Amino acid sequence: MSLRARRALVIPVVVAALGLIAASCSSNEQTSTTPASTTTAPPATPPGSSGPVSIRNADLSGMPVPAAWCTGLEGLVDGTVTLVDGKAGAEDPGPGNAAGAAFKLEDDPVLYSDVDGDGVEDAVARLTCFRWNSDDAATHVAVFSIRDGRPTVALTIDEAGVQHMSEDEVTPVQYTKATAIRLDGELLAVDWASDRSPATTTTVRYLIMGGTPTVANDTGPVFPT
Repeated sequence: MSLRARRALVIPVVVAALGLIAASCSSNEQTSTTPASTTTAPPATPPGSSGPVSIRNADLSGMPVPAAWCTGLEGLVDGTVTLVDGKAGAEDPGPGNAAGAAFKLEDDPVLYSDVDGDGVEDAVARLTCFRWNSDDAATHVAVFSIRDGRPTVALTIDEAGVQHMSEDEVTPVQYTKATAIRLDGELLAVDWASDRSPATTTTVRYLIMGGTPTVANDTGPVFPT
């Protein structure tokens, strides 16, 4: 076979090979520039939302509270009563009539802390239930928290939860008046006074987990002198 004939055979083969290489490169470039299919998770907080409400922004003096927490109200008011300027309940029946009772949010400083360990800051305040035209009153500890994005009363501590005998060792002391609250590390410390005058006092420290207060320790009874 002559040299010219050999060249005529080689040239078409080389052209064909170059065409295959070019096609392969074009295919690789197209694959590398095509974005992968991805799923984007929705944002944790919807656009334009400010996120969960802070209990610090809540007006505790206008909160709804269960009427059943105030002895004397449960038969007069069903469900809840809403505090107005820190007070709520049955209207004053007038002098000489002891019917009815009411709530009063005490005006001492509110405590802010995650007292129940759920990762959300709570507000702790004192809430007094009193009867009209009577000295009968009980001061509870109320824990306000955020539930479903709204402020609400999460729980109350209605009495000390400890058993002490009176000085005469005959009758048990009933602590029904929370006179002061403060934080002691992870514990909520409450000063209590008895329902009798002169009052016996004690300080109880609570650990609140899962919405339930548990007595961690107490100072024992301090009898009036």
